[in-house]
Amino acid sequence: MPYPHKKIDQSTAGAVSFPEPPDLLLVIGTDASGKDYVANMISNLIVSHGYEVEKRDGWFSGSQTQTVSSEEKSAFSLLAEKGFIFTFALTKYLMPVLLANLIKMDLLRFRKSKRKVIVVSHTAIRLLAFYLGHVFATSDSIILPPYLDRILRKATAATGVKTIVLDIDDPIRKGRISRRIKLGKADHFDLYLAADGILSERVEDILVRLATTYFDAVKIDNNDLAVDDLTDLVLEAFCEFQENRPKFSDSKTSQAGGPGII
Repeated sequence: MPYPHKKIDQSTAGAVSFPEPPDLLLVIGTDASGKDYVANMISNLIVSHGYEVEKRDGWFSGSQTQTVSSEEKSAFSLLAEKGFIFTFALTKYLMPVLLANLIKMDLLRFRKSKRKVIVVSHTAIRLLAFYLGHVFATSDSIILPPYLDRILRKATAATGVKTIVLDIDDPIRKGRISRRIKLGKADHFDLYLAADGILSERVEDILVRLATTYFDAVKIDNNDLAVDDLTDLVLEAFCEFQENRPKFSDSKTSQAGGPGII
């Protein structure tokens, strides 16, 4: 359901008016969507209102991170990306089983924190969108195996996660990646998706659909927003998280045991 735009007066945002941040917040998007920037902004915003924050990297159970930008990837991470892309054509049909098991392991290892937790991206969910973007023509045509549908549905119940999913226009993405290339900071996924705008947009559409269907997500169009505008949208998302919205409201699923159809 569309959320009505409500401008929040920052001058009066205090202990009473500031909406309660979720205990576990996932910030997710495709390459160059601004995940780290938004996560850092949210972290600073929450801390400024008296909360303690823990940032985790790539998984609900991920290690604590102080990383400011994904442009700071290690040589090992870059090599792993290159290997994944190089072997993807041969291994892609193993991806649903592999990713389901990775998510299951993530949930088993997940522990709540006394602090507010921000998870910066989720590796398995992003790779799932990447895989589905190569298999299905549109986000509306996705069919998931029953075991994968079940583990995705379990994730929100097991963690209580709320999600902000970032969407950007393709020209914006290409401009950001072009800047990274000039600075020598583009990774292999940046280059792969920048080379195919249609695929890039499809993967992003699928990621948004996965996030809103399974992970209680609010979508933010992060097309070079001014800080005040981005802050307003984040606070709106916090307000919406507090509403009692039915989960999976736009999900069309077959009978129990059947495939999940988003």
